[in-house]
Amino acid sequence: MGLLHGGGSFAKLKWNVHGGSFSLAKFKEESCLVPMHGLLYYHFSTTTTVGNYFIRPHLLIERRSAVENFIGKKIAKNCEGLPAAIIQVGENLRGKSFEEWKTLSEKEDPLVITRYDDTPLSKALFFSYMMLPQHLKPFFMYMGVFPKHYGISRSKLIKLWVSESFLGTEPGIEEIAGNALGLLIVQSVVLKEKHASVDMYKCKNTSLHFTFRSLCVSEAKSEKFFHILKKYTDCTPENIKRQQRLCIHNNVVLAFTQVHEWMELVPNAQSLLCFGPKQQYPVLLPFCFRLLKVLDALALRFYEFPHQLLALVHLTHLSITCDRELPNYISTLSNLDVLIFTRYHNIKFSNNGPVCLPIDIWNMHKLRQLYCEGFDLQPPPDNSHLENLLTVSGVSAHSCITEVLSRIPNLNRIAVQIESTHDSTETFNFFGHFASVYEEFESFKCVVVNPNLSSQIVRSVPNFPMNIRKISLSGCGYPWENMEVIASLPNLIALKLRWYAFCGPLWKTSTGQFPSLEFLLLEDLDIENLELDIPYLRWVIVRHCYKLENISNQFKNTGLLEVDDCNPSFMKKMRECRSFLGAEAKVGSSSTDL
Repeated sequence: MGLLHGGGSFAKLKWNVHGGSFSLAKFKEESCLVPMHGLLYYHFSTTTTVGNYFIRPHLLIERRSAVENFIGKKIAKNCEGLPAAIIQVGENLRGKSFEEWKTLSEKEDPLVITRYDDTPLSKALFFSYMMLPQHLKPFFMYMGVFPKHYGISRSKLIKLWVSESFLGTEPGIEEIAGNALGLLIVQSVVLKEKHASVDMYKCKNTSLHFTFRSLCVSEAKSEKFFHILKKYTDCTPENIKRQQRLCIHNNVVLAFTQVHEWMELVPNAQSLLCFGPKQQYPVLLPFCFRLLKVLDALALRFYEFPHQLLALVHLTHLSITCDRELPNYISTLSNLDVLIFTRYHNIKFSNNGPVCLPIDIWNMHKLRQLYCEGFDLQPPPDNSHLENLLTVSGVSAHSCITEVLSRIPNLNRIAVQIESTHDSTETFNFFGHFASVYEEFESFKCVVVNPNLSSQIVRSVPNFPMNIRKISLSGCGYPWENMEVIASLPNLIALKLRWYAFCGPLWKTSTGQFPSLEFLLLEDLDIENLELDIPYLRWVIVRHCYKLENISNQFKNTGLLEVDDCNPSFMKKMRECRSFLGAEAKVGSSSTDL
């Protein structure tokens, strides 16, 4: 069992080193640490909170100065609600001066955790790490490559794990990687941040408590697993020598010529991960790593595609932001299984046709994931197929033709973005192409940017593969009558409707519709009355529907109903009658985007 064990609205912490034990419960006030006469006192109200975890009070003290209280609260907040961390920080600050308190409050982490520390907290953390199954340790340690408070999405993490060859090349490796993440969460060393819509038992985002992250960073550096570069001194030869992965958390360090010279001393590095803040202006990227397998440079900006990349033939994962197009001979990188290519600015003109990826893309037969916002796939001139390609994202309707789709036989996820101009008419006829090519499909997403909601729009009835599991629509402007086709899909689990995906004052479902639907999101719709009778619906989110006046109470099997930022009178009504809804109801302001 890991040190942290939490989930839902209640969390517990177990600490068994030296016989100590703590428990956490959820409360609603504030807490702080206050220096007084060289000793640490815990200043807690009757019930107190720090971050996402909470602890009951034991000690009260007299009022201190506002500055001392501010610094104490800041240190307590930096402990991210872990009582064992607060206690350890208190021990470290015993007898320290006010200036030392102030210095600690300005540090990113109030504690540095290593295997060599002789403190109860460090011993407990390291014991949790050592008790992990051996095959899970690289997965766990790899999570330390991300900066503190970085939003670690499940999909991004799994892509990197697969590209790093932690799992070999056997079929279904994405599912195996997902299971590894699930085991880390069960072991309580990784925290679940957001539930996935298709499977509520899976997470969409994850995080590490700073104590575990500190342990990951120190272990990784000593084992040459990865090294973090945040400042100039982190880049010196003695720090980066023989490191397998370089993680840049401050992209400005790449502006130093000396840093590039030092990086030439580690030509065998396998990964270069640039996770610092996004750069508005280009910086130089080192291309000396001839064995590089993973390059994530989305946070950097290139005016033109750096052709030196084509010499890195071992790349399996390439993420890059570039204002120009991919080179015609991109298939030189024949080992790529993930290609993410975005532009810093995406400007569309109504008289221009689609901007296509080079035809050479059809020669990249190992490609599994393709993200290319603002670009399209053109039909291949010969009998080429991308038999391993599973996901395509960012393309427009020009890519959703039978001549293209039929050459991607195993595609199961696609995200289509349509740049609608003022005078354009969109028929959405391409929806039917998926039904004609694929029998089974995992996820379909269509976003219409600047949708034309006038009467010109041809609202054809949507058509999807019969066994599709997830549909997300935005800006399509369908009337609710056209929902019947979607409602008849037997295996549809998640449905997300945003920004006038469907229009009209009333949506009423009938008995027998949506036989498998479990998750429903309605956001920025003009709906006024909602009458749902969906048998297995477990999670409903209604957000920014400012005309909504009534919602049915057919939520007998629904576990969670969330209403965020809707009509004030409707929200007041929901607060008053949520005990009669038959579901756990949350009514308030939205703080997340699902």
